[in-house]
Amino acid sequence: TVDPEKDGVIRRVKAFVDTDEETYYHPALVTKRFLLNNEDEFQRWLNKIPVDRENRFWIHHPGPYQSFERVSFNEIIDGVGTERDRELEARFKDKIVLIGLTATGATDITHTPFSTMDPGLVVQAGAMHTIFTEDFLIQSPEWAHLIILLILALWISTMVKRTTPLKGLFISIATMVI
Repeated sequence: TVDPEKDGVIRRVKAFVDTDEETYYHPALVTKRFLLNNEDEFQRWLNKIPVDRENRFWIHHPGPYQSFERVSFNEIIDGVGTERDRELEARFKDKIVLIGLTATGATDITHTPFSTMDPGLVVQAGAMHTIFTEDFLIQSPEWAHLIILLILALWISTMVKRTTPLKGLFISIATMVI
């Protein structure tokens, strides 16, 4: 399941959905499970994924849509059965391939941190990238936010005391911008 944040941007996806009968894993996890080929190892590995209360993990996008290698379906069809067969085979050997619609005008358009007009496949590719690089993003706890806020407030009050009111105003505004 892919639910956008309040601002409409997709930053997290569900790692799995538990039902009474079965657990359904995100396609990236299904792929990892298949490649590990060992259920116990998969379950141990699964416990390393930092998920929230709703079993979602943060997608660590490697960059914009263009960060992923893309191959046109026509390029593949035109190359199969020709002298380009070996080139195509080498290009896809030992790779995970996601197949999806990325054409301009496609209906599966989504908002990511890099664009408001990304193909939905980019979300799945970002999730796959996160799972296979194991470069997980972790949200800082609320108490860390409060400590940072307290430090900034103390810094502003110290700096403002030592300057004129106008300079103090600029210091306060600059700190808020940062």
